[in-house]
Amino acid sequence: MCVYLCVNEQLGKMRLMIPCRALTCSHLQCFDATLYIQMNEKKPTWVCPVCDKKAPFEHLILDGLFMEILSSCVDCDEIQFKEDGSWAPMRSKKVVQEVSASSNGIEGIVCLL
Repeated sequence: MCVYLCVNEQLGKMRLMIPCRALTCSHLQCFDATLYIQMNEKKPTWVCPVCDKKAPFEHLILDGLFMEILSSCVDCDEIQFKEDGSWAPMRSKKVVQEVSASSNGIEGIVCLL
């Protein structure tokens, strides 16, 4: 069984910069620490945006592995964690497009990676 994690922030839909989650969370998905703290400065709820459990500031942890992953793959939307602990970047479905070159009669798949 594989687990897929998004590298975009759930709250702001931007790429995660400082991935964190709370000690009270049981999921692997991270959220951005800076955005989470800024949102709680304005309206302090301190609830995890992924699982809705209480996530107070003192229970936040930074995810070092997720930080490494973010720095090593800048062009992916999701990460696939495999059973053996390895991971692989998942490219956006928009990246691979089927094209047909009718002018020269050539059909094929172009990969825009």
